[in-house]
Amino acid sequence: MLKKILKALWAYKYVVILFLALGFFSGYFLGEFWLNKSFSYYEIEFKADQDPYEFITYDYFNEIENEINEYNKTQDKKITYYNCDYKAMLKKIKIIENDDSYLLKIPKKFFPNDRSASKGNVLYGIDRCSKFMNIFLTFDSSIGVEFINSSIASDGNDFINSFLFGVLILLFVLIVIIILFILAIIKDGKEQIDDEGNIIKKEVLKDISDNIQIFKTPFHKKYWKESAMVFKSIKNITGMAILFSLSFLTKFIVIPSGFASLGIGITYILLAIICMIYGPFAALIIGFLSDVLGYFVIDAAKGYAFFPGYTLDAMASCFMYALCFYKTKITFTKCLISRLFVNLVVNVIFGCLWWKIIYSLNMDAYLSYMLIYSLPKNLIYLLPQSILLFLIIKAVARPLSQLGYLNEEVAKNITII
Repeated sequence: MLKKILKALWAYKYVVILFLALGFFSGYFLGEFWLNKSFSYYEIEFKADQDPYEFITYDYFNEIENEINEYNKTQDKKITYYNCDYKAMLKKIKIIENDDSYLLKIPKKFFPNDRSASKGNVLYGIDRCSKFMNIFLTFDSSIGVEFINSSIASDGNDFINSFLFGVLILLFVLIVIIILFILAIIKDGKEQIDDEGNIIKKEVLKDISDNIQIFKTPFHKKYWKESAMVFKSIKNITGMAILFSLSFLTKFIVIPSGFASLGIGITYILLAIICMIYGPFAALIIGFLSDVLGYFVIDAAKGYAFFPGYTLDAMASCFMYALCFYKTKITFTKCLISRLFVNLVVNVIFGCLWWKIIYSLNMDAYLSYMLIYSLPKNLIYLLPQSILLFLIIKAVARPLSQLGYLNEEVAKNITII
């Protein structure tokens, strides 16, 4: 058994290495940019003439905020600060009494890093926290607050070691892979592993050679001719319109990702299904319409300017889905490849470039936005998005084949590798 497992791991070493790398980086970025930001603290050491429990309260902060607002009404030079949810923050604050000072521990999640489009830089949470607490704790001089450190706030201990957490996720992925290979070895169904570590099948996929039904690669004239023929059928155009309408409705469903204003949508699943059915030419049109109509219906109402770079992103994403799923054998590997392209090339590389161009960001702000928000978010959600895409495609493949939209042999043989 062990020998066969090792041979199977070696036979698929590149796929295994890819999954292990994704597991490590997902764990690292999850720990560094979500767990640590959500459960770690900024620390402020200070002295005070009064007991901190008397003024680090909601009533005190609310009173100071009202006084600042009244002050700003009569002064040309306004007092500005990050408007955090201090009511929720004060419930999570920890006060530790030392011999001659107090240590205030403030959850980092209430002061996240964010970008400033107007100034072309990144606003760091620790600076926001320092400014906020400096204003609110010194506005009333009667409490006699004196900060020990000149920078006021400092980074406390992280909630978790991101590197070790990445290693743990890597080991978890390795265990899952080994379990899958063990199941493949003892399985009496379609798949078995031979002595060379290669997966063999008792029932071989039919019609997998290049023809008008299933193609090994898109590098065939027939492939593109078949893709162009979809527009000649009223049934295809009607089905395309219905699925596009459903995908457009999902644009209104955005799940917060935990990385500034970046969100997670499910529109990509329906777009991938459309591209799987109708091919690359339809994919380019669907991608174009999805972005342009989405702008006029959603983004224009929010005051955003139209930028053609995002239209190109949508077209490129749909085109990639078509190349991976249209008239070919569908595997989880192809789902992962398609999302790798969308997440890293489209979202990170080009998406950040469009931000830089639109808001005239300097290079430091551009790199900070890419490394702090875009890259971690897209790496963390890469594997879950790929798994969800694979499961949805596998679930709808049989019904689509019964309706005549997908080749039956492809629908019956959707595999992991």
